[in-house]
Amino acid sequence: MAASAQIARLNPWHNRFALWLITHGETKGWGKKAAAEFGVTQAWLSTVYHSDAFQDYYKGLRAEHTATLIHSIQDKLSGAAGQALDILQEKLELEGPSLPFDTILETVDVLTKRAIPAQSKNDTNIQVALVSKEELEAFRLKMRERRGDRDPIELTAVDVTPTPAGGDQ
Repeated sequence: MAASAQIARLNPWHNRFALWLITHGETKGWGKKAAAEFGVTQAWLSTVYHSDAFQDYYKGLRAEHTATLIHSIQDKLSGAAGQALDILQEKLELEGPSLPFDTILETVDVLTKRAIPAQSKNDTNIQVALVSKEELEAFRLKMRERRGDRDPIELTAVDVTPTPAGGDQ
């Protein structure tokens, strides 16, 4: 701002003015409200506001406040998400066997699509599906038909049906 009036240096008043701007925002009519609040003329506020020294200070202070606010919001969201996951985990542990499979799948779908950030192209995507012995045999039969029975895949299916807590197998 070479051609306009400038302030020589900043003092605590400028800090209060910058904080007022951050708190009240630069909304329509802010100059008149600030002039009334600080007991100065709008012309003086304009001189201060548009000076290079104040603009540098104000922009830095506003950036600090914005960063603090963003981190605070991110921390709160992270904490709330953590609590929600703890509740989901507890519910699955207590009621898992009695919950409808569709409900569990829907929950996993929501968590993986919305809560977990998208994977980069270099990340490995591993999918695990729980199937019954009969379904496994049916899948194997289809694979054998498609592959022409070359390189057979023979594994033993293991029953992973959850047992009640503290129960004997």
